[in-house]
Amino acid sequence: ADAGCHHHHWGARHPSYCKLPAIAEALSRGFERVVFLDSDAFIRNAKLGVPALLRSYGGCTAAAMEFGWDTPYSLGPNAGFASFQSGTGVVSTLRVWWNLFAGAKGEEHPYEQHALHWQLVHLHRFRRRVLTLALRTMDPTYPDAVVHLDHNAGTKTRVWVMARAAAE
Repeated sequence: ADAGCHHHHWGARHPSYCKLPAIAEALSRGFERVVFLDSDAFIRNAKLGVPALLRSYGGCTAAAMEFGWDTPYSLGPNAGFASFQSGTGVVSTLRVWWNLFAGAKGEEHPYEQHALHWQLVHLHRFRRRVLTLALRTMDPTYPDAVVHLDHNAGTKTRVWVMARAAAE
């Protein structure tokens, strides 16, 4: 009912943070794998199943959390396309991610990705649970299977980039 999420200790958070407890909830209901796509992301080739898509970009069945690559905007994982596998400590990892202090980034871009890039992946306990795929989701010049348009927002070319990617 709110415009975002609320952390019991850190206070208000941007709605993008809501994905963390939602993914944990889906995994706790017994799903083997949960794949998250941002509202401005889509799978270009819907005939390609998720396991095949992940394998084609270097994913593996042992990885707990697999993310697209945020190139050219950063050199880290992109939470706009992510795969989470049950039974691999993902729920506890999501809990830690949710509880990391985000400061102003709790309500400013890049929201939960800031904590992912600058805290979670550097914690020794979680380092091996996070795999960054060779999937360049945000590079409009690279014809990958997943397209994520977030950094194109507000440039008046977003709709055209999405239409071109879908047509291709």
